[in-house]
Amino acid sequence: MFIKQYELWQTCNNNCVFCFNKEESGKLQPEKQVDTLKEVLVDLDRVVKEHGGDLSVELIGGEFFQGQLADSRVRDLFFDVIRKLRTLGDAGSLQQVCLFVTLTIGEQLDLYNALDILTGNPSSKLAVWVSTSYDTKGRFTADKLETWKTHMKRLASMPRVYRNTTFIFTQDFAEKVVSGELNLETFRDEYKTTLFFKHPMPNLINQARPEPGMDVLALYKHAKEECLKETQWFLPKRNTAIQAMSIMNSLGCLDRFMNLQYRADDLARQFNKDTGWDKTIRDKEKGIESFDEEKNSCGHLVPYMCYADSDKCIMCDKEILLDE
Repeated sequence: MFIKQYELWQTCNNNCVFCFNKEESGKLQPEKQVDTLKEVLVDLDRVVKEHGGDLSVELIGGEFFQGQLADSRVRDLFFDVIRKLRTLGDAGSLQQVCLFVTLTIGEQLDLYNALDILTGNPSSKLAVWVSTSYDTKGRFTADKLETWKTHMKRLASMPRVYRNTTFIFTQDFAEKVVSGELNLETFRDEYKTTLFFKHPMPNLINQARPEPGMDVLALYKHAKEECLKETQWFLPKRNTAIQAMSIMNSLGCLDRFMNLQYRADDLARQFNKDTGWDKTIRDKEKGIESFDEEKNSCGHLVPYMCYADSDKCIMCDKEILLDE
């Protein structure tokens, strides 16, 4: 299946402590939102022509359902996109739709309206996914966590809506997996969700936006140093991470740690402060994830060198465990 992902905007009001995009997350630009959604409506025709019948479309932010559709023009166009996806699904041109959401603020009425539209044809074979995030530290206040749990239970009651939950592999996450405080098998069963895991990304590396020719390795090492000054619990220590990954492997879910096969083949991203789409193409057959100049000596991307106490690559350690 070919996965096309649209990052519509970067506006988000969740205020996660570890957010790697703090400079952009608070900006709401309705005029640009309008232009972006119009472009998506047009581009969907091209994508369907090239990949129709074996296609998944993902919409990611930022956020959509926590006030970001307040402008009536933006809301109308967003739901035009949702209705077009439903039409493509009904016609068999689209197999899957995924909406990325945090589920932490408010009633999310527009989310449920969108899901009602997408699942409105009982004879359609369109699979509808909601992908959310759960982090052991830095994401939730008590109120936000209760809101998240409420929405997850409601989503679990919707028979044609599937759920995925992504964890960031922080030191706090690793410690809680190792101690048993976080039981991933229990979590998976309680919330009826698949799991995915991402490496932690220091916010400085994203703010710098590495360009061709830049010494990305030096930049990333500096970003790690700055991150450790602010959040000791964020970047994982290698020994703890390997212990946590061993437990994940025993549960059969380590393979879902930054597995390229579950990620978008083609990501079109809109930055709030830039004009035009930023494109990322992944070649899954060749294992090419991003830009050559961002690779470490092992062949993986530099950001996988994310240990707090080592410059070793977490993906190399993962592959060793999977091969055992």
